[in-house]
Amino acid sequence: MKNEPYSFTNNKFNSLAEVLQDTHWSSCLNVLEGLSRMTYRSFCIIDYTNNKFLYVSDNTKSFCGRSSDDIIRMGQNFYYEAVPVSDLEILQTARSAAYQFLENIPDVEKCDYILSYDFHIKHAVTQSESLINHQFTPLKVDATGRVKLAICLTSMSPHASAGVIEIMHKNKQDHWVYDMSNKYWRKKPKIILKKEEKEVIMLSAQGYSISEMAEYMNKSFDTIKFYRKSLFRKLEVENITEAVSHAVTKRLL
Repeated sequence: MKNEPYSFTNNKFNSLAEVLQDTHWSSCLNVLEGLSRMTYRSFCIIDYTNNKFLYVSDNTKSFCGRSSDDIIRMGQNFYYEAVPVSDLEILQTARSAAYQFLENIPDVEKCDYILSYDFHIKHAVTQSESLINHQFTPLKVDATGRVKLAICLTSMSPHASAGVIEIMHKNKQDHWVYDMSNKYWRKKPKIILKKEEKEVIMLSAQGYSISEMAEYMNKSFDTIKFYRKSLFRKLEVENITEAVSHAVTKRLL
């Protein structure tokens, strides 16, 4: 793990200011802390040059039962403590595969990509396991093209099982899915939702029933059911809850 491009070590924690060397760093930190107060999703910033956590939002505790200070202090040992052994390979594979993917991307474009993968995490207090989603995107790239800083967003997984590894571009609908068995990135076709399908997603998120959607959209009950089936097929999901989660995660709205 020591030489892996996306590993962490237990080196002494440096302040975010020292790494960013930016007089406005405290404002950035305040923004992250403000966001963490408004959402259940948690954030962390990682310095890959020195392999350290630089910032972990306080609400990370809701996922794993550990304080942000504990996670920073534990470094990579946090994952060995919190992630089931069976899922550690997913983390290592996702990070190594992403590193290889970015090697073929121009340096000026590397910060436009997002790595997403799912794995289980164990709560330190309740010992219960939850399936979560990690999304990483580079913040800074050094002169050699290696990722220097990255931000990670943690949320509940939109998938039914662990092991889904994807890369997305911030402005493009194309995305790549990693085949863990054959060890290659497979480009998937664009997912394009019709206006009505997007509306079904948004109304479903608001708790509308099929009948209520039909009345609101001035469509028949069967037409709404058709839109839902089309969504399930396009997003490769089995129910509307998964469809909403996928559409939001993949920014299809």
